[in-house]
Amino acid sequence: NIIFYGNNDRVSQPENTVEILQGQEVKLLCFYDTTSNAPDLFWYIQRPNNSPQHLLTRSSGYNPSAEDARFDATLNTSEKTVHLSISSATLSDSAIYFCALRPTILKRNLTI
Repeated sequence: NIIFYGNNDRVSQPENTVEILQGQEVKLLCFYDTTSNAPDLFWYIQRPNNSPQHLLTRSSGYNPSAEDARFDATLNTSEKTVHLSISSATLSDSAIYFCALRPTILKRNLTI
């Protein structure tokens, strides 16, 4: 019997499609809602005919650089945003981008 609370945690990406010219900077919006004081947010990219791949993680006190320095995001806990910036976008950046929030477990009871 496992009980999880905090099911109201969610992310939203209001834009379905973003079109830009090659070489421009683009910002992909991500808003989140969570009961956690220290949320973990993630960005993933899914290129055509591939599975989603992790781009970067943002959380309180843990903000490592993305593998590709053109990708960056800032976790804003007061506004509850973690927008992804891509500088000097290239044709290979055409893909589906996912914003994700690590589910928060406020209470866990485990009975075996």
